[in-house]
Amino acid sequence: MAVSRVHGHARDAAIAGVDLSNALYTLVALSNTGTFVRPTAGGQVYGSVYETAPQGRPATVAMLQGSNIVKVQAGGTVATGARVMATAAGLVVTATATNVGIGIARAGGVNGDIIEIVPASTAATVA
Repeated sequence: MAVSRVHGHARDAAIAGVDLSNALYTLVALSNTGTFVRPTAGGQVYGSVYETAPQGRPATVAMLQGSNIVKVQAGGTVATGARVMATAAGLVVTATATNVGIGIARAGGVNGDIIEIVPASTAATVA
């Protein structure tokens, strides 16, 4: 699959290893077979679903890298500027004290809201 840049944001496409047909703006990880799957709670993520797909079909994600600002779905109350981590459902919540998180919330929200995050690789320079 190819990586493309759309308006300065990196996108990547791969086969959905799980049903992502109702997963817009949820987080995914990249499996060892190269498919998009749900992340582990507090684990690493690859990106946020940008174009949905059923299992076995190509899906597109906004990659969580560099200076991308990525839209994600909140899984609870998240304050602007809070460090966030993934849930096993692919949502973002405020990171725990022992989890450095995947990024920081550029805009806060509550459960179900679509918020923006800045990846952890650049989060230190944002604050």
